[in-house]
Amino acid sequence: MYRNHHLVEVQRVLGANILPARVLRPTDKQAVERAFGVIRSLLFEHLPGYTGVDRGTDPEADAVLTVDAMEQLVATWIVGVWQNRRLGEHAPAWDPGGEHSPNTLLAAAMNQGGFAMEIPDPQLYYQLLPAHHVAIHLDRGVKIRGLWYDGPALHPYRNTPSTRSGRHKGRWVIRRDPRDVRTVYFQDPNTHAWHTLRWRGLPPEDDVPAFSDSRARELLATARTAGLKPRTDAELLPDTA
Repeated sequence: MYRNHHLVEVQRVLGANILPARVLRPTDKQAVERAFGVIRSLLFEHLPGYTGVDRGTDPEADAVLTVDAMEQLVATWIVGVWQNRRLGEHAPAWDPGGEHSPNTLLAAAMNQGGFAMEIPDPQLYYQLLPAHHVAIHLDRGVKIRGLWYDGPALHPYRNTPSTRSGRHKGRWVIRRDPRDVRTVYFQDPNTHAWHTLRWRGLPPEDDVPAFSDSRARELLATARTAGLKPRTDAELLPDTA
């Protein structure tokens, strides 16, 4: 019931194999919860704006880290602290009495087998984005999560069903990055080239900053609450006049 279909698709594209939890083994979850608890006590509780057990007096005002800064901080902490923990009873069989950490084991593996870097195909970015199965409208393009997108790449396929069968029979696949919903991506079934479809609400000068999936939901919810029914997506933009 908790299986994420997008995660399964990403796993298939990457050729990875994510093992599900063992059936009727609730004790396996304890190891994961302990890891999260340690990370919380060693790192998150010491960050400004922490909103856990002790929220502080004004956590929102204390929060000063952007998402990028937070990602960099967590990655640095993992390499410098978390991966340097002594393994103890989980030391490798070839040196059970040695002082080992995940970092030292990684170094040993690299010394033994080396490291081969594989440069991913540029199209992998599009293939890993969440997919939406939609129809291509004759005049307006495609509708994704309440917003309309269009572009010249759709011209040959307007009001035409795809050759897809099964659950999404006749639908076209549109890829979308939830972090920036100004554009979505369409792969031409004949040339296999990827094309960018712009949100129909974007002005020609293209000076609208990126906005995320959550911001789009808030915008549409506000419009519905106010009883607004915009004739075009361009009416959803703020009035700058």
